[in-house]
Amino acid sequence: MKLKKACSIITTICLLVSSCLVFGAQASSSICYGDANTDTAIDLKDVLADRQYMANSNTCSLTSFENADVNVDENVDMKDVLSTRKFIAHLTKDFEATRIDEPDNTNTTAPLSKAKIADQKIINYIKSISGNENIVCSPLSFNYAMAMVGMGAKGSTRQELLDFYGFSDLNDFYSYTGYVQSVADQVNAGNGEFLISNSVWANESRDIQILDNYVAGIQNYLHGTVDSRPLEQLPTAINDWCNTTTKGKIPSIINGPLDDETNVILLNSLYLDVKWNFKRYNGYGPISFTTYDGKTIEKQGFRREKHTFRYYEDTKSQLLVLPCQNNISLAIILGENDNILSSIEKTQNTLVNATVPFFEIQSDFTNKEFVNLLIDNNVKKMFDSHQACFTAMLENPSFVSSIGQKATIEVSNDGIKASAVTEVMVAEAWVIEPTVEFSADHPFQYVVFTEDQAGNIATLFYGTVNQ
Repeated sequence: MKLKKACSIITTICLLVSSCLVFGAQASSSICYGDANTDTAIDLKDVLADRQYMANSNTCSLTSFENADVNVDENVDMKDVLSTRKFIAHLTKDFEATRIDEPDNTNTTAPLSKAKIADQKIINYIKSISGNENIVCSPLSFNYAMAMVGMGAKGSTRQELLDFYGFSDLNDFYSYTGYVQSVADQVNAGNGEFLISNSVWANESRDIQILDNYVAGIQNYLHGTVDSRPLEQLPTAINDWCNTTTKGKIPSIINGPLDDETNVILLNSLYLDVKWNFKRYNGYGPISFTTYDGKTIEKQGFRREKHTFRYYEDTKSQLLVLPCQNNISLAIILGENDNILSSIEKTQNTLVNATVPFFEIQSDFTNKEFVNLLIDNNVKKMFDSHQACFTAMLENPSFVSSIGQKATIEVSNDGIKASAVTEVMVAEAWVIEPTVEFSADHPFQYVVFTEDQAGNIATLFYGTVNQ
């Protein structure tokens, strides 16, 4: 089947990642796999210790080395880091050494599966508001930003967000971000780059204090940073951070001065650079492309004939998966498909003659698109200055005043380069005490009294006013 009319090309970067099967000999009683810093706990401090050992093996004692070498190959390397991350993210139930890299058929990525439902909601919503424009957005960057929001929220404010993702608690967020970070580690250990950065910026011009537990959560679970500046310096500092973490792809996220009521700004940035994992034997050059309004234009692209790709089709759509290195893939969807992510799961290896155009897109979502997305999905209280509860982040009454995102993508003959920055503005919520009406415009009684510290009353005068 060939769909001749392709109104638009929707691109979805999907993390199609295989896990490792954990099996082998039981650890001896003297070895605690994963506890690289020998503090009897397995956490992100051990990941940092692993990296220190990789940089300088002389810093590692024999006990620390044995604990860190979870793959039992007499070497502390990135494989050990990845295995430790998976354990911390609750993606493995125990810590037997990983001996052989093989697919894991167990359901260790439940949070990723749950988040897929939210990702599809994001995709469908962005498509519904995009009209006929070329667009790119990053559900992943948005999800990381929402993890930071969820960590700072309490009560029903947090629960609404968890319900949007189908998560039980914050541990599902941690498992989700931990899994994605393990993917990024694999890419970075290979021939690509996948940089995930998170930061929290406080307004020094206001009397606010970010709570210690929230700071620790940002640092330990999201590897983020917490910083502060006077209000007038925040835009420059934040834009410099965006420019650095996206390698110049997104040089700024804040345009103009910030509102005086800004308390904190939550930021996530992504930078991805991966190469294709298949050869384009048939070369590249100009190809014909039919736009949404039926016009034929010329684009640069490539053609790959008689090659086995993952492929799916139904009566309304075709879907092709183009593999990149390190388990990153690009799905191209022709026609109408409202359940893209499920369709990707249904792809099968098929012999395909593929023609794919190159494209470069930049998008800026600053007109409450993501706010409206959440409100439409019953995530409302975080935006209500009277109902929002962010007391896990700040003592000051606060609410989310805006969410914005910038994203870029470049698909070329070499592969994919993409970046995104998502910002969440958290502002001061002025607490307005509820008021009642009291109007003495009809007959009333009155009492003049005095009272002691315990509230006991002595009546000095009593009377009535009837006319």
